[in-house]
Amino acid sequence: MIAYLKGTIIEKDDKSVILLTGSVGYQVLLGENFLSKLKKTQEIDLFTYQYWREDSIKLYGFKNKQQLDLFILLISISGVGPSSASILLDSVGVNSVKSAIASNRPEVLSQAPRLGKKTAERIIVELKNKVFIVGDENLKEIEYSNEDNDVVNALTNLGYSLYNAQQIVKSLPKEIKGVDNKIKQALKEIGRNK
Repeated sequence: MIAYLKGTIIEKDDKSVILLTGSVGYQVLLGENFLSKLKKTQEIDLFTYQYWREDSIKLYGFKNKQQLDLFILLISISGVGPSSASILLDSVGVNSVKSAIASNRPEVLSQAPRLGKKTAERIIVELKNKVFIVGDENLKEIEYSNEDNDVVNALTNLGYSLYNAQQIVKSLPKEIKGVDNKIKQALKEIGRNK
């Protein structure tokens, strides 16, 4: 079982990198957000999960052990494959997934591409009592008001990732009130950060 790799990226496409470690190159599947931050010739280290099927072997990569541990829990659920689990963790983020499970909010999980409401509900039911076994005990739940949820939904509908939308909403000044005002401020913040 290949559990950890450190090496140099020698090739990169829209789903994976080829990581040269010693004289062996491993193709590692990565989430889109994580992948977009990587460059050819960059040296990185990854926690990995080797997924075996009759017709193929795939290697999934993760930034840290918390992501890997949650990925393993997710793929233990019927109907959640490694590709869906990887996309969920990459687009929503480990802390947001844990918070959604802890606070029984399937709508947060179902905003990830290719993850339906029923699957999101199944994840919450099956992991409700397991999710804090993995990951850090210092996790602070991310609580959003209905107003903030509306702002996050508006930003994701405009094409921003759920993770980025949540980070922007979290950083908005507390004195800004109202969905429209928060959306305007969020778009200003996004424009400044480009």
